[in-house]
Amino acid sequence: MRKPPGAGAEQPLGSPTSTDDEAAASRPDGEETGFRLAVSDLIAGDAQEVVLFNDSAVREVVLESAEAPVAEGEVDGHVTADGIDVSGFRYLRFPQGLTLYHTPDTRVRVDAAAG
Repeated sequence: MRKPPGAGAEQPLGSPTSTDDEAAASRPDGEETGFRLAVSDLIAGDAQEVVLFNDSAVREVVLESAEAPVAEGEVDGHVTADGIDVSGFRYLRFPQGLTLYHTPDTRVRVDAAAG
């Protein structure tokens, strides 16, 4: 299903009830926590931009992708085509042109083998 032109590209995450410390204390070492999202499921805006806002206690997102990002880093100053100020956010850019912006306190890890 395609996103209508001009619609926002925000991808809010859920809101679990435990805190980071509680979650870390209750899981075995090496066990994944957080959310798993497939890059192919993200709905980008007209400029191929997606912004992840995370108002939950979960601080890790695993992105399943067929390809690894070609660039990543911190955004100095940028407003997306949909009008979202992502200055100070982190970003990942993928080979097909999608750029994912996320808050610096959310750890985003790419699982290229899963895509």
